[in-house]
Amino acid sequence: MSRSKYDLERPENYDTLLPLVIPRWEVFYETVAGYIPSDSRRVLELGSGTGILTAMIRELVSGCDIICLDRNPEMLAVARRKPALQGVTFVERDIMEKWPQGPFDAVVTTQCLFSFSSDQRASIIAEAYRHLSDGGVFIDGDLFHPGDPWEFAFYCSRLREFICNNKLSEDIADKMLEPLEPMIRDHSVAGFRSILSSLCFTHTAVPYLNELYGVVLGIR
Repeated sequence: MSRSKYDLERPENYDTLLPLVIPRWEVFYETVAGYIPSDSRRVLELGSGTGILTAMIRELVSGCDIICLDRNPEMLAVARRKPALQGVTFVERDIMEKWPQGPFDAVVTTQCLFSFSSDQRASIIAEAYRHLSDGGVFIDGDLFHPGDPWEFAFYCSRLREFICNNKLSEDIADKMLEPLEPMIRDHSVAGFRSILSSLCFTHTAVPYLNELYGVVLGIR
């Protein structure tokens, strides 16, 4: 299939598309997986999609039990077919619904929370806190607004150039970027850290930040 013809909505295309639309995508995902404590026994992944992060967790945190939540059965079907993810528990469920019983040593998510409202994000963070063991970590790899409109537009223009340079169509770039500003205008790194602190996470950190992409964590 020509790159200009990719259908963004088809789960079977997701793994191929991801490196073409996220600059330094491996560093982004590996940072999330790398901050999961190496002695974790139970990990909950929210919005796990096709299991890209899940596979990295499997590799870096050996022996842990991983439970993945995603509301899209087609995404989960792609993940279940991957030999490296045999033994992972996949649950078809919206993350705003009841989560599996904790406690977990880590609750992680990537490219998910930016699509929720600020109230929903706060609710998800609070739920993560309740499901973590003492000393457990909540990690969000996400798209964040830099706070300044010019800076946001500047990063979007660079991201659009990156996508088009990878021989994806301008229509695909526009479909990805046009809805972004209203979705993340109230989702900044500073604001996210503030929510974590207000919900009693004892420490917060930002181990990765590259233009619109960042990784923020809180330790219970």
